[in-house]
Amino acid sequence: MIREATADDLAPIRQIRLEAAAQAHWFLPREFWEQRVGQMPEVPPEGAEIWVLEQSGELRGFCWLQDSRLEVMVATCCQGVGLGSRLLDFVKDRRPALEAVVFADNDRAVAFLRHHGFEVLERHEHVDTGKDELTMQWRSRQPASA
Repeated sequence: MIREATADDLAPIRQIRLEAAAQAHWFLPREFWEQRVGQMPEVPPEGAEIWVLEQSGELRGFCWLQDSRLEVMVATCCQGVGLGSRLLDFVKDRRPALEAVVFADNDRAVAFLRHHGFEVLERHEHVDTGKDELTMQWRSRQPASA
């Protein structure tokens, strides 16, 4: 089930983000992600939309939208079975365009986004790490649903 996140979901979202990011970004130290997760706000910022995917009462993934900027993460125990695709398809039905920024070395994320119709807009250097990042964008071919 996909539903809007509540304040009670923020701790599990942080945990999913930490574990999934640390695993996917083998080229960065785990401490980098611990610091980033520690900087996440206690309450969603104004204008943020957060959707969570639950299975058997457990949070398995989330999608964080800030304007058209997208972050999709799935718990490491549940990756590769379509949960990320379900979340992404859910938000694609709600937005005419989406943008994601991913590290170029995160091959799985880049392939996932390409599979879902995202194209690379630009390549740039991440300020804190010096690693290349890709800004990728998806645009709907249909008018947005009401």
